[in-house]
Amino acid sequence: MKRYLIGTVLTAISFSMAASDSPLLDTSRPGGFGIETGLHYTIGATSVLQNYSDKIGGIAAMDVAPGVGTGMGASVEFVIREYLAIGTQFDLMLGNHRYAIAMSAPGIDRQTTLMVRNHYYWADIPIYGSLRLNLADRTKLHLDLGIYFGIGLGGHQKASIYNAYKNSIGQMIVSVSDEKWDYYGSVDDGKMALLNKVSRVDIGLHAGMGLVIREHYSVGAVLHVGCRNLAIPTPVFEPAYRTLQTLFKVGYIF
Repeated sequence: MKRYLIGTVLTAISFSMAASDSPLLDTSRPGGFGIETGLHYTIGATSVLQNYSDKIGGIAAMDVAPGVGTGMGASVEFVIREYLAIGTQFDLMLGNHRYAIAMSAPGIDRQTTLMVRNHYYWADIPIYGSLRLNLADRTKLHLDLGIYFGIGLGGHQKASIYNAYKNSIGQMIVSVSDEKWDYYGSVDDGKMALLNKVSRVDIGLHAGMGLVIREHYSVGAVLHVGCRNLAIPTPVFEPAYRTLQTLFKVGYIF
């Protein structure tokens, strides 16, 4: 299967090169000032990588589900050669994800289930190098690699907590409570959180791939993997909590 996919991609590139008057790797200098600016819209999946199952005793089952992330932003790229550029972006983003944790203890006829919904806003600032390949006339493939910086702006965490247990006559009793906390926090802000507060400052890997068609229209995909542990530990709990995002962008380059 992998050989088939690689062969298909290589064949497509070969036909594109044959149809293009430009070389695959154009080493000439850019025309004009060599500065490209643009606007784009982003949508994708936002989630986190965490180790709650390893750090919290009594977890019987856990499920983490990504949510929809969306936003808008602007880009600036400095073209060094037609095949190479350095770029940065500024995006205002909205993200969501949720998780469910079922907890029980051996020998105790009680179960607690946490249904947690996270909703947050942040500014996203990637800095990257961009390799540009001519696939066809007025069609370029951009391969981007760099780092991103994230700055948390606000958000909240809502939880529904279900407690189920049997009373002295064997009846099942279920109670439900709803709680809400700020998503972002700090060690000394005095605020509470369900499992851990989340740091506002993030940094991680930025990898992207996209097409620019007719010099102005762009479409692509971006992967963000956090390198910094965003979890603010408590005296009894030190989890890991890192960003994981798959985003798709469409835009216009001026």
